[in-house]
Amino acid sequence: MEYVDTVSEAVDDETREKLLSTTRRTPVSVFEGFVGTNLLAHWHPLPKIDQKGKECFAIDGSSGIRRLADGSHLIVVRALLVGKQGIVDRAMRVFVVPAYEEGDFVRRYADMSMEKLEQELAIRNIDKFKDKVLYFDGSLYGKIVQSVWSVYYSTRFEEDEDAPDVIFAEEILELFDKAKHNITLIGISKTSRAAIYSHVFLNGNAPRQKRASRRKMTVADMSAIYRFIRTAGYTTPVRLGKYGIDETRFSVSDQSSERAKQLLPYLNAIKRLPMMVTFFLRYSPDTLPVRVDAPCWLWGLDQTIGDLYCELDVQIDLETVLGQILYNYADDRIYNIFLWAADEEVRLTRQRLDQTLEIIGQQLGISLELDRSQRRFFG
Repeated sequence: MEYVDTVSEAVDDETREKLLSTTRRTPVSVFEGFVGTNLLAHWHPLPKIDQKGKECFAIDGSSGIRRLADGSHLIVVRALLVGKQGIVDRAMRVFVVPAYEEGDFVRRYADMSMEKLEQELAIRNIDKFKDKVLYFDGSLYGKIVQSVWSVYYSTRFEEDEDAPDVIFAEEILELFDKAKHNITLIGISKTSRAAIYSHVFLNGNAPRQKRASRRKMTVADMSAIYRFIRTAGYTTPVRLGKYGIDETRFSVSDQSSERAKQLLPYLNAIKRLPMMVTFFLRYSPDTLPVRVDAPCWLWGLDQTIGDLYCELDVQIDLETVLGQILYNYADDRIYNIFLWAADEEVRLTRQRLDQTLEIIGQQLGISLELDRSQRRFFG
C-alpha cells in the first residue's frame, strides 16, 4: 500500500493530463485536427485477397550488450534468414567496445553492427530471392538513412585500428543493386516516430523546417492513425526521397574536412538509390498500424532518392503489394508469419545472452566477470 501511495504522489497533474491525452481519440490541438482531417481523406479500405502470394523469405536481427568488470562493453549481434522450410542461414558477431564510450553511443553502435550483419546475410543469399519476396523487419528507408549515420559514427574510431567496422552503406548499395527489378523488397516496421504525413499535408515537396520550429507542427503518423482512424485500411502512399537525408545533419558543410571526404561519396551514392514508397497499414480495427516501405521499382518507377523530398502519390496502386502482405498475415499477434518466425528465433533474450557469454568464457578458459549492476560470472 505504501508503494501505491508513492506512485500516486509521483504522478502530478501535468503528467496525469499528458497520460490521459495519449488515450484520447480526438485532436488535442488545431494542427492535430488539420492532420486528422487530411489523413481521413487519404485512408482507404483493405482490398479483398484474391491472389496467391509469392514465395517469401524474411531477415531479422537482434543485439545484446553486457558491461564487463573493467567497464568495457561486450556486444553480441545476431541475424537470421528464414523461409517456408524454416531457418535458411544465420550469422553472429561478438566484439568489445572500450569502456570510455558512452552508453547511448554503444547502443547505437550495436544497432548499426546488427544492421550490417543483416545486409551481409541478405547479400550472401541473394541468389535465393530471385522473383520472390524478401521481408525486412523495420523501415527500408530508415535503414538507408541509418547507413549514412554508420559512416558518421565510424569516425569515432578512426584512430583505433582494432575497432570493428560498422559502416554498412556499401552493403545497402550492393543489396539494392543486386535486388533491382527481380526481388520484391518489403520492410515492415511495428513502431515508427516518423511524421511524414504531417509534413506532406503542410509542406508538400518542400524541405523540412528547422527542428525547433517543426516540433510544434508535427504529429507522429502512428499517433495520428490511432487518434483519428477507427477502421482497418491503409494510407495513400508517399514517395520518399531526401526527406530524411539532410547533409547538414552529418556535419559536411565544410567539404574539405576529413569527415566530409568520408561522408560525401556515400551521401551521393545513397541519393542514387531507388526512391522509397511508404504507407501505413492497419490489419484490423483493433490493432496498431505498421509502416510499410518498398522500392519504387515495384511500380515500374525509375526515380531516385535524390529526385525529390517527399510527395503524396494517389496514382500508385498498392493492391498487389497489399495482397502479398495480407496473404502473409495470420492474426493480430502474428502480423507477418515470416517476420514473426525470424523474430522468435533470433531474439537475444537475457537468458540466451547469458548463455552466449558462458560459452565464450568456456572457450577462452576464463571467467568473464560483469560489472556490479549485472554481477554474474561466466566461464
